[in-house]
Amino acid sequence: MPDWVHKATKKYMPKDFIVVDLVKGNTQKTSANVEHLAVSCTYQDRAGIIDFLVQIYSSSSFDGRAIVFCETKKEADELSVSHDIKAKAHVLHGDILQDKRELVLKKFREGKYRLLITTDVVAGGLDIPEVDLVIVTAPPKDVESYIHRSGRTDRAGAQGKCICLYKSNQTRDLRRLESIKFTRIEPPRPEDVPDASSADTAKALDSVTDVAKAHFRQAAKKILETRDAVDALSAALACISGTTNIVPRSSLTKKENYTTYMLTVTDEFKGPGLVFTMLKQNVLEKILMLKERVHKLHLQKIIDAVFDILSELDEQLQSYWKDSPRIQMKPIKELPQLDESTRSGNRGFSRCSNGPVRSGSYTGNRNSERSNACFKCQKEGHKSFECLETKKSSGGREQSNDGCFNCGKTCHKSFDCSKPKKGRSSANISNRGIKRSFTGNQTNGHSIGETSRKKNKI
Repeated sequence: MPDWVHKATKKYMPKDFIVVDLVKGNTQKTSANVEHLAVSCTYQDRAGIIDFLVQIYSSSSFDGRAIVFCETKKEADELSVSHDIKAKAHVLHGDILQDKRELVLKKFREGKYRLLITTDVVAGGLDIPEVDLVIVTAPPKDVESYIHRSGRTDRAGAQGKCICLYKSNQTRDLRRLESIKFTRIEPPRPEDVPDASSADTAKALDSVTDVAKAHFRQAAKKILETRDAVDALSAALACISGTTNIVPRSSLTKKENYTTYMLTVTDEFKGPGLVFTMLKQNVLEKILMLKERVHKLHLQKIIDAVFDILSELDEQLQSYWKDSPRIQMKPIKELPQLDESTRSGNRGFSRCSNGPVRSGSYTGNRNSERSNACFKCQKEGHKSFECLETKKSSGGREQSNDGCFNCGKTCHKSFDCSKPKKGRSSANISNRGIKRSFTGNQTNGHSIGETSRKKNKI
């Protein structure tokens, strides 16, 4: 019961009122039969992750049901038509007519729809014992809303799971529900789905009648004439489970067709730039031709760097790379647990090359030792804005920190330069406004009160 209700009862009701506390306290509590999980995912990947979660956590039987609660009707409509969700699903929200709502709920109870994508329109009053999984696409604004949503999977004392999806910038919203103990889990991988659903898929064979099997007997004999029996049955079970292809997915960014690697050194990394340089010198120049990129780089600790690379290059990468006593590299399937306090203070950076943009982040405190090398040529002794190699390769005019920005000479500034400004014709100069000089000394060749037409620095 909220505190404002207690204050109102004490103010307006007689002093002999009786309080019946069903949850042993004033705090909001969820059912003990519900297991609460939290999964971090991006907005673009939420549909595919929802499909994996439904197949894994709602696969105890083919009669299982799942409900996905969305924050907006637009999000519910987008998920209902997503090609990444393979389960039979239907959307239900306030824009659906009442007759259509009743029809959808009836088919959901009968099992014709296994997944219901909805808003809070069914958060209360829905009693379906077969619902064993509830997915919330974002942390709710208050605890009461989450309790109502998670309660849909605790009907008739049955065990259930409630999974809350959250983005990296919603970690604080998840902490508002501290009265609810969440277990953080990694997003499911494609190879986890067949392992979880293989037992249920085998049970599905028992539900096929003899009449239905008779129609496929001749086709089965033809298949066995050209294929191995175990191989053919494995393919049939894969089709039943809906897993006809397993696409590798990154453990770091959850992107498809990427493999996550971890690079470990015995001393420490000076910064992300040196990690890129190390990979570029040892591997990338040989197999990537400087046109591909490391998709993402994250320094988990000072001695560990985690990054993604295209899965089609795995064999070439592992054939070229040789471990040394100082540096080791290996592919990883599970991302190590990262410190949330350090991740929130990450400093991002990006670097362009002949190919697309490469981005990454550096994890560490502000007192961490950084590299003093040039960011562009990786040589020590000067900074990136002093790099001579960049000036030579750029093909433009040489610039000086103390010289004219227009002509490059050090005897005057750019606003005193007599040469025409680069990038603007002299005809437009006359259209500039008149600027007065109010100093007592001779400034730019003009005395007090005189006016001069000055060209502003571009």
